[in-house]
Amino acid sequence: MKAAMFHGPENVVLEECDVPIISDDEILVKIEAATTCGTDRKLYLRKTKKYPSYFSPPSIFGHEVAGKIDEIGKNVIGFEKGQRVFVHDSAPCMRCFYCKIGRHSLCDNITWNWGTWAEYLRVPKEIIRCGNLVPIPEGLSFSEAALTEPLSCVLMGVERSNIGLGDTVVINGAGPIGLFWTNLVRNKGAKIIQTDLDEDRLKIARKIGADITLNVKDDEDIIKAVKKNTINNRGADIAVEAIGYPETWETTIRMARKGGLVTLFGGPPPTSNITVNTALLHYNELNLIGVFHTTPRYVQSSINLLANKKIDTDIFITETLKLDELDKILDNLVNRKGIKTAIIP
Repeated sequence: MKAAMFHGPENVVLEECDVPIISDDEILVKIEAATTCGTDRKLYLRKTKKYPSYFSPPSIFGHEVAGKIDEIGKNVIGFEKGQRVFVHDSAPCMRCFYCKIGRHSLCDNITWNWGTWAEYLRVPKEIIRCGNLVPIPEGLSFSEAALTEPLSCVLMGVERSNIGLGDTVVINGAGPIGLFWTNLVRNKGAKIIQTDLDEDRLKIARKIGADITLNVKDDEDIIKAVKKNTINNRGADIAVEAIGYPETWETTIRMARKGGLVTLFGGPPPTSNITVNTALLHYNELNLIGVFHTTPRYVQSSINLLANKKIDTDIFITETLKLDELDKILDNLVNRKGIKTAIIP
């Protein structure tokens, strides 16, 4: 089969690989659509060869995918050949301390399953058993279904941010993740302030629900500009970082009001550090939370949202390319052309 193989920084090559062989407890999926992601971009451009635990090159790239079941292990029940499915990229063990207390994204024994820029994908038994292999409802395309993975992560972040009616929320970043935040937060009855460097992406943010957009390039003091758009200049009730840079983490923290909540959603490199004035935490009683990945509950909820047309999927899939057009796919990814590219093997 054809596959885009990641060998190191800025080194992804189209290669011929063997079709995965499955065990009696696994499923083989023929990939119909994969989508690009900001995490792919960060890994592709990362200069160091220190990678997250879920990614060990050389490895097939990508992790957002939907397709049809091509082969089923003899011990697997509840699925049939030809069935349309979304395949999540991980599975919690359901046995460790964190799984038992409902914090599945912190699972000590999480199973990762990357490798979606290819023609076939093996689905481990752990993903099947925890419910992260999900039938695609009628009316949902393969490309739309592939959006379930990033949407489920954002949905968990939104739910943990406890956004209330009438709150003011600042979302830093208007890439795919930031725009998913906008799409969901607008349904919470909150005022949305959104920042980014790209005017085209800010236009999309306004289209799908941002009340105020601020181009960071146009404001010398973006913190002051955000606070100016809050009641009595006091700051946002909830401040969200949806980019993944230590610098924007620090900026986001300073945008929140006293007693406000800061959701640090974008993931910087694991070796990063930030500096926070202790007065903000102690005297201003800021609440800082980190949100990583997702859980089976949010995976199912996200595909329901997509199927019920609660997400503006048309703004997320901005180009569809064949896997053979790898150079163009990577160019879109690196240079942030469009929002997401759908890859058709």
